[in-house]
Amino acid sequence: MIFRILKIFDDCDLVILNLSNYGSSKGKIVGAKMLSVGIVMRTKNRSVLFKRALLSVANQTYSNWQLVVVNDGGATTEVDRLVEEVMGNHRDKCRVIHNADSVGMEAASNSGLAILDTHLAVIHDDDDSWLAEFLHTMVTAYQDAKVISPTVGGIVCHVNTVYETVEGNTITINQTSDFNQWQKEGFLSLIEMLKGNFVPTIGFVFELDLCKQIGCFDASLPVLGDWDFNLRYLLKKDVWLISKTLAHYHHRVHSTGDVGNSIYFGREKHKNYRKFIENKYIREDVRLNQIGLGHMCLTTNLAQDSGRQIFLSLRKLRQHTKYKIIRFFVFGNLKKRYKAKLVELERG
Repeated sequence: MIFRILKIFDDCDLVILNLSNYGSSKGKIVGAKMLSVGIVMRTKNRSVLFKRALLSVANQTYSNWQLVVVNDGGATTEVDRLVEEVMGNHRDKCRVIHNADSVGMEAASNSGLAILDTHLAVIHDDDDSWLAEFLHTMVTAYQDAKVISPTVGGIVCHVNTVYETVEGNTITINQTSDFNQWQKEGFLSLIEMLKGNFVPTIGFVFELDLCKQIGCFDASLPVLGDWDFNLRYLLKKDVWLISKTLAHYHHRVHSTGDVGNSIYFGREKHKNYRKFIENKYIREDVRLNQIGLGHMCLTTNLAQDSGRQIFLSLRKLRQHTKYKIIRFFVFGNLKKRYKAKLVELERG
């Protein structure tokens, strides 16, 4: 893994993954349309992460994009300064929304999506990052997948987990690992998604029209809004996965406050709101007398519970069998030695 030092502020350095040297394309898609892509980036009071995210967009080799920054209740001056400083020649493609008070992650995403007029869209959290070829590769793959099947309405890539620490204005990369590389190229499985979310927003480019048709993100959810969105989206259209790692999903395990990850300091909240979402789906199925996501969640949970019971039973059986084998050899050996001793005594 290659790292590089990138100057973030005058008085500090930022250690980040090397996002350069990936591919040779300059953003030209031969024989295909340069589809417009809308990017929504929500942020709040974490400038050092926000600047890295802006650089991630500014360094894209693909040029037909729009960026909407949603400052969700954070300080406004620093956000405006960084957008001006980082985006440079791309400033005319950027818009900034300042929320006086925080409205939450999903509502912030929705406000950005509402003012986009692009063909495709993607949520780029202010603490994640892309390789420079992300948009170019994803748009090309989306158009190729539409040829394979017109039911495709989005494209997903493999994502790396990046474990990092933040001290002041310095980010240090500690470790990287695979996140969803176990998923093979092809159609994304709704059944697998029901088990749990393996597609973070940083690696999912979707159709903006369909996103708006399904109501965008559920603003009532403080967590797991991406999982809920992915399920509802997959219920309408297929999503194609490409086996290329093009995005980084940054985690700060021990951080709290503005620079923390909700997946860690809000772990119990994630568990609780999974039940909330499942209950919502089940009620909707009962109300509409349909087989929908509620029925699917129920079936998936039953299958997982059965799988756990089978696993526990097999483990107990294995332990019991192991005990019987040991008992056979130990006591069998003692029995043989005892008989041999009796024969010896009888002869003596």
